[in-house]
Amino acid sequence: MLDRTIIEEYLIDVVIPNNHFYNTITEKLQKYTDLKEELTRIWQLNAVYIEPLVASTMCITPNKIHNSMKLLYLCPDLYILM
Repeated sequence: MLDRTIIEEYLIDVVIPNNHFYNTITEKLQKYTDLKEELTRIWQLNAVYIEPLVASTMCITPNKIHNSMKLLYLCPDLYILM
């Protein structure tokens, strides 16, 4: 039986590019847009969020990672380990 109490979903993609991580964020958001719309329609969800977690191999993390981690209820200092 389908559980109708679920009203939102998250698409999470963890990425560690060599460089150009801002382009990677944009690519991931574009890549999953169609899937987001299809999930919303098929499962009749109120919201589907695309959250790419990006950490560079050069130890650089974008500011957006803090918002993403808060939204996903992850430990705020986890990005340091990434």
